[in-house]
Amino acid sequence: MEFTNANSNIEEIQQKLRKEFLGKIKSLRDYSAICKEFFEKTGISLKILQKDSANFEENRSKLNTEPGVVISNHPSLFDVTAVSSLITRDDVLAISNEAHLWKGTTLEKNYIETPHEPYKIKKAFTLAKEHIKNGGLFRLFPSGGEENSTGIFKFKSGFKNMLLDGSLDKDTMIYCFNVKGQSTQMSFEEKGEYRKKYFAYFFLKAANQDTTVLGELPPLEIILDEKYTKAEEWMSVLEKNPQDPNTALTEHYLELFK
Repeated sequence: MEFTNANSNIEEIQQKLRKEFLGKIKSLRDYSAICKEFFEKTGISLKILQKDSANFEENRSKLNTEPGVVISNHPSLFDVTAVSSLITRDDVLAISNEAHLWKGTTLEKNYIETPHEPYKIKKAFTLAKEHIKNGGLFRLFPSGGEENSTGIFKFKSGFKNMLLDGSLDKDTMIYCFNVKGQSTQMSFEEKGEYRKKYFAYFFLKAANQDTTVLGELPPLEIILDEKYTKAEEWMSVLEKNPQDPNTALTEHYLELFK
């Protein structure tokens, strides 16, 4: 298979190589390793701010062993890929706009398509809470990722409801990531085009095919900060601010990463 024109063939590269590539992934541990490989092959710099902190290794061990919730903002191109590269366990359940990409693969069971109707939202979070009770990890973008297109970051009610309905123990891990970097400054349309090009480049690399058709990739840096917290901390935020709980949770998250 040869691709000779970058603009006309990025979609073709995606369609022909992505399905074949994703079908080879047998576990989320495999996926984590491939996400790391993505940054290596594309040259994107992934800067981990807490890498030299005293409790870094301990917190990362908790991330990859304890039951709980991973939350993150989602303002950028490769936030999912960045966070996924750091989660080296198989018992992760995620709500995703791209869950359909995993249909028919080994990882189909790890993804729930982003729900919009109230009954589907309730069902998705019921599954998530059962998953945590069984010792698993639930990955959530509490804003629904809307800041990727709107630039406005605010928690929706899913995370609040999990904290309020008694399904989470106070000691449940809430592992928080925060994404920064130059790719967060692009327009929504620019983000989409860059993302397609980077993934097409990676798929070609993974298939040992010529990448020159895509030209040079512009340099990008993603900066990741992280905090280990527990549900009790977030519950106390809600107790102090019952009138506007989602704003209170949003402000607490932002305060963690000032």
